[in-house]
Amino acid sequence: MADGVATSKSEVVTLAIRRNQVQAPDTTTSTTPDSDDITNESSPHDSALPRQKRWAPRVRTGCLTCRKRRVKCDETKPVCMRCVKVGRECINLPDHATAMLGPRSSASPVPLNPTRMEQTLRHYFLTEALMGVADEFNWELWHYYLPQASQSFQPIWHASNAVAAVTWSTDHRVKLSPDVAESLEHESARQYSSSMKQVLALTHRSCHSAQDKATVLLASILYSIYVGRRGDIEALHKIRDMNQRLVLHWKFWECTESSPAAPLATQVLYHFVKGTAGFHETLFHGPKTSPGAWLGAIRWFQKRPLATLMHAQIEAELLWTSICEMMRSMPFHATALEVEVVESKRALLQRHLTLWEERCIDLASALTSTSNFQISLLQIQRILIHIYFNLDLKRFTGLWDETGWDEFEVEFATVVDMLETLLLHQESSGMWPHPSVSYAGQAFRLLEVVTKACRAPRLRRRAAVLLKYTFYTQREEPPTTEEDWADISQWFVTSHVIRLEEIAWRDEAARFDCDYKRECVEDEFVCNLHRVTKIMAGPKFGPRSEEYHTLITVGDILNGRSGTKECIDYGV
Repeated sequence: MADGVATSKSEVVTLAIRRNQVQAPDTTTSTTPDSDDITNESSPHDSALPRQKRWAPRVRTGCLTCRKRRVKCDETKPVCMRCVKVGRECINLPDHATAMLGPRSSASPVPLNPTRMEQTLRHYFLTEALMGVADEFNWELWHYYLPQASQSFQPIWHASNAVAAVTWSTDHRVKLSPDVAESLEHESARQYSSSMKQVLALTHRSCHSAQDKATVLLASILYSIYVGRRGDIEALHKIRDMNQRLVLHWKFWECTESSPAAPLATQVLYHFVKGTAGFHETLFHGPKTSPGAWLGAIRWFQKRPLATLMHAQIEAELLWTSICEMMRSMPFHATALEVEVVESKRALLQRHLTLWEERCIDLASALTSTSNFQISLLQIQRILIHIYFNLDLKRFTGLWDETGWDEFEVEFATVVDMLETLLLHQESSGMWPHPSVSYAGQAFRLLEVVTKACRAPRLRRRAAVLLKYTFYTQREEPPTTEEDWADISQWFVTSHVIRLEEIAWRDEAARFDCDYKRECVEDEFVCNLHRVTKIMAGPKFGPRSEEYHTLITVGDILNGRSGTKECIDYGV
């Protein structure tokens, strides 16, 4: 700054960004940066303005409602008096939550004097970049632990700024000028690089505390978001593979017990195990591990009392990931011996499934009615896991047989019925697991499993409609016409999978590719060769964040074809 004129490039960029801010929907508090949230930008009239208050990280105490409003909280429990006086809902987290940020990490603290660009990105990260990422079990990770860690540790601080910048620059709702978008991209790369240097320095230490491990993995979660929103699928796979190796190498599940970082470590572990299972169950090709890689973690948890729903959910994800890995380990042309080996491993894992079910029954009887939503989701997930354990593997001898799922139409129908009842009740009553969670991420994921594995036409379409309804009722402007629904269906890979699998119902030429054992029958049956068994995600491109996914059917693999490319337009 010289003679009252802004000369810093970052200040000019920040001014331009503020002129192009996202107009967020009306809520109880504003979600766009304003003079109360960040330091005012410099202008030629700076000398005439009153002196600005120096920025500093927010305190870690007080209810979340007061902290979001940036007012002092009297910290009265269970509700503070300030929220009572103004008639706002007072949101408090358990007392153990603040313990995870004790001074036990070797990571450097965040800078006391961040740049104005960083302040702006910090606000955007908290109010926009994290919208819609929390599911019914991990609200605390995204709305408490992660924001707090980003104020305490430099790797998380820089990684969160990188995510904010790349999210802002790729948001199709915002009309940014090319110069501003380019500057945001440069800033995101700079912040990402700074975070990486901090994490590498941390991992090169000879000894790591539980907090060090949690910090590294939490930063890696943000790295996955960063490269994912940039559309770099190859880098996303590498980061996921590295994270999985770290979790297994460190035996990170042991950090979820008896350490100040245990609450955070539990949330981070859930995120990674859930993400690994998600790749398998939705057919996406992802990093591979040994089918027994997670058996040590399962045994470790089952030697300890099952005290919380989060631990029950982690065990469920570990079991699901393990059974999915076993299925993936079977060759496309499996011999009888190879099938027998997988069956013996599955029988061993089934003992742990039985023990988990017994422990869940005891846990559910001890919980209050406020946990009914999560308990119901666990019950639904249990039904789907049982399908994997009861699948007749002998049918996969000689050639991969996707028709094996057809035997479980009754179970799939039960899942859809339960999810429909659960979601519509929650929507009408507004009783979500947490006031800030209105997107049923776990329920959405379970519906995706049904729509990809179940080929009963009517049931599958019913699940697909519920899938779209679950997601789009949370939009600022929910679709109302058939044309709107047709447009947004392009967002869903599921829509493309269904259309491709049913191609022989519409295209006479496609029937020549049908399985000779049992051909496709319109509105009744999809033959094995036309069923999608693998999905390869492609990079994002274009101003509307389109993606090409390659859908690979059993027939494609059998005949050496590369699959069918489908464009997923996320800018609709």
